[in-house]
Amino acid sequence: MAARLLAGGDGDWQGEVTMIDDPGTVTRLMDQLRAHLPMPALPTKAIVRTLRQQGVPVSVKQVRIPAGHPLFGAIQAYQRERVRRLTAASLFG
Repeated sequence: MAARLLAGGDGDWQGEVTMIDDPGTVTRLMDQLRAHLPMPALPTKAIVRTLRQQGVPVSVKQVRIPAGHPLFGAIQAYQRERVRRLTAASLFG
């Protein structure tokens, strides 16, 4: 699936990119996440290592959510699907 990229806040569309994520799924999950903020999240070992080295922004794919959180299943499903799509893209890209 190709999507257009919005560059900056000026409203000018620039370039075509191949999307790994399904935009509808991402939008729904982001809406759910906003409704539950603030929420507890535990960093993965990889993000802790990176943050210790240089410090970077954290995304939902880089954290572990406690199993009792209402969005645990939705976030875990998103993370699994993203890994599947990234794997498929690297094999066939």
